[in-house]
Amino acid sequence: LGVGVGEDGFLCGVEPLDPGRTARPGVFLAGACAGPTDIPDAVSAGSVAAGAALAHIYASERKAS
Repeated sequence: LGVGVGEDGFLCGVEPLDPGRTARPGVFLAGACAGPTDIPDAVSAGSVAAGAALAHIYASERKAS
């Protein structure tokens, strides 16, 4: 996927304050792929990743037109 893997074997983001963003554009982390998490945090991370994906798609479409 072109996404970094931490020492613990889980995928890692590029920014500590934005853990869902990866070094690969259009690939976002959410839930257990980034490490053990409880349900509320996984749901929250999923919402953030979905919003980031929509913003990425929107920006890509604006560049194409």
